[in-house]
Amino acid sequence: MIALRLCIILALLALTGCDKTYIDAAIGEKLQRVDATKLNGKWSDEEHNVFELRLSNKGDVVFGALSWDDKKQQFDGANKILDVRTIDETIYVFHPAEEESSDLKEDSVVETKAEPAKPVELAPDKLIFFQVNLVNASEMHIYLPDPKAIRNAIETGNLAGEVKKRNKSSSDAFIKALEEKSKEFIASNKWATLFAKEPTFKFKRINAD
Repeated sequence: MIALRLCIILALLALTGCDKTYIDAAIGEKLQRVDATKLNGKWSDEEHNVFELRLSNKGDVVFGALSWDDKKQQFDGANKILDVRTIDETIYVFHPAEEESSDLKEDSVVETKAEPAKPVELAPDKLIFFQVNLVNASEMHIYLPDPKAIRNAIETGNLAGEVKKRNKSSSDAFIKALEEKSKEFIASNKWATLFAKEPTFKFKRINAD
């Protein structure tokens, strides 16, 4: 079963690597409607997982996808509003991190009529984020944050934030975006260096309208 809490990207983003990176507020300018329409359509990754992006009448970029739940023997649908912004004409996506309200891991939760699985909660001041490059009309690349680069920027005092160790081999980095030091860093060309040099995910457009 494909894990589609937000979309293929965000689900995998939460699971990629031992180190994780978060930001406490979305930054940049809201994506203009004329540019947001370029995201419209169905997209497929290299493993043929499909999701769809649509621009709503309110101007929101909405993600939608189906995933097969073998236990329920039915499709589960996902609809999420993405906070899509630009910094120096580069597109970035922000979304609240999902936190289990239960101490149990997702795959260990057994749903019963008496004790249904507890819902996932969103953390509005703890956002996951990534960079988007529309290579052309039919191809989109996703670049995840580089945990090492972000951790280094925070520890050297160039970026406001904090690094919290989870264990000996992994840590969480939290960027405090609204502090002056971060604003200066983001306004410089250094912000773009905090992301992977090569695309983490590649998507092909199936159709557009």
